[in-house]
Order: sequence, then structure tokens, then C-alpha cells
Amino acid sequence: MFKTVTFSRMASIFYFQVLLFLAVSPVAPAALSQAPQGDRVAVVNGVEIYEAEFQAALQQAMHQLPEAEENMTVDRRRVLRKAVIENLIGRRLAYQESLRLGIRVDFALVDSEMKRVFARIATPDKLAEVLEKSHLSRAGLRAQFKRDIAIRRLFEEQVVRNIDVDDQEARGFYDNNPNLFKTPALVKASHIFIAAGPGSTREERKEAVQLVRAIQERLDQGAEFSEMAIDYSQCASRENGGDLGYFEKEKMIKGFAEAAFALNPGETSDIVRTGRGYHLVRVEDRKPKMKLSFEDAKEKLLRSLKIEKSTQAIKAYLKTLRDSAEVEIFVRL
Repeated sequence: MFKTVTFSRMASIFYFQVLLFLAVSPVAPAALSQAPQGDRVAVVNGVEIYEAEFQAALQQAMHQLPEAEENMTVDRRRVLRKAVIENLIGRRLAYQESLRLGIRVDFALVDSEMKRVFARIATPDKLAEVLEKSHLSRAGLRAQFKRDIAIRRLFEEQVVRNIDVDDQEARGFYDNNPNLFKTPALVKASHIFIAAGPGSTREERKEAVQLVRAIQERLDQGAEFSEMAIDYSQCASRENGGDLGYFEKEKMIKGFAEAAFALNPGETSDIVRTGRGYHLVRVEDRKPKMKLSFEDAKEKLLRSLKIEKSTQAIKAYLKTLRDSAEVEIFVRL
């Protein structure tokens, strides 16, 4: 429920992320392109989908995957290409249905939605870069936002508002999937790091050890760990006084993790050597391994179960639209 989604579930998640439109993206794959459109890849009730749009959507989907494009097998590429073209067809069908049902979108809402998204982009230059890469004009982008909002409203009115998850259903899932609600032991630690990686010379390692020992002496004399981290650490965490936050044992380098999990809150380690260099580790807090109670998990669980049910319901709704539509696909999958 709360773990990373595997590639085998790509199609379902792709439908939910792109078709439910809980957030509108300024680079949505159905955006109007100013670039040459190329050949048709599909026709949906007489409305064309062109190669340029398909390739843009395919690249967007690639970026959502954990693996690099060059590492994908032929079968995985085929699955992804099919998911993308089906998604584009679904978008066309959904927008056509929103028009048939008379769903209207106020341009004031479009402007508000665009403003919300643009706020994430930060600078006018960044926005211009996004528009250029997406081959979009501002007018084309505004039209795309309008279509996206119409589709979102369609799904909310025709599907999502009818989906309900009660406490009893959530409790049943909680009881039947106990491993999903276990949290590992955690340590909150800071460190001071002096680099001496595999490419370092014997002299460089000697100098690194001498520096760490000098820092130890300052700490023994009462210097603040965070201040010494700011002054000497060669890790990006120095900006926060060496604070690494809470982490699981398995998420850190072995020697470093073993040292951190052997300390009590308030204790500082001796010099710890890893493949990257030398560390002084200070533990601030510990949290034991535990299982989330149903009450603590309930709010997120109810939300997650509704998302799962909505995803399946949207797919079923789109299938009913597809079954009564005239669809031709020309691209090789």
C-alpha cells in the first residue's frame, strides 16, 4: 500500500496519475504542439492523435520510471508504449464525453489553476524553458488546462463521488496486511565527515585522520558538534550542522550504520572508517521498531484505498466509453 510501485502496475498508476488529474501539469501529454505533428498514430471518434503528441507522452512516462530508458527490455518498452497510447485514447474519449455532458469550465478557474502550477516553476525564465521544451504557446497551454480540468470534473462527477471507503473496509485491509504497517527501527544522527575515498593516497588518508582527531579533541573540550560540522565537515549536511535526520539501518553505509545504531542518544562515536572517508557520528534520538496502530494509519489508509478503488473505477468507466467508440490505432506497439 505504501511501497514503491513496480513496473507491472505501470498501466494502472499511469491511468490514475494522468487521467484523474488531481494536479494539472504544464507539460501534459495532450498539449497542443507547435512542432510538426508527423503521422497519425490513432483516430478517436474522428479526432486524430499525432506522432509528436505520442512521443511527448512516451518521454514523460519514461521520466516517471526508476530505470533508464537504455536499460529497458523490448517487452517493457512494448508495455509502456501500449499504456501511453491507451492513455492518450482515454484522454480523448474523456474530453469528448465531458463535452457531450455539457461540462463547462470557467476561465477564472483555468487562470487560478495555471497560477498555482506556475508558482512551482519559480521564475519567468524557467516557465519559458518549460514552454519551449513542450512546444507550447501560452494560449495552447491555457487551452490544455481547460481540457484537463474538464476531464477531471468528468471523473469526479461520474466516478469518484460515488466511491466510498468506510472504517470497516479499512480495518479489514489493516488486519489482513500487517506487514504493510510495520515501521523499522530509526536513528536520528549527525555526522562530521572528512573525505578519503578509494582514490585517495596514503598521505591524504593520514591527513584526514589527523584532522578528525583534532576535531575529536575540540569536541572533548566542549565544542558544539553542530558548529564543528559547519566548520569542518565535507558533506552537504554541514549546512544543517551535520544533521542527517532519521534513517533506517539498511539505508546507510554498513560501517556507518553499525556505529550509529550502537550509540545511545547524546553519545558520539570514535572515528568511523567507510569507503568514502572518516566520520564522527553523534546520535540525537532513537525510535524502536514498531507497528502503526490502526488509528494512526487510518487516515492515510482510507485515502489510499479510495485512490485504489477510484483508479479501477476510472478504468472501467473508460472501457465503457471505449466499447462504444470508433478507435483506430496505426502505431506499431
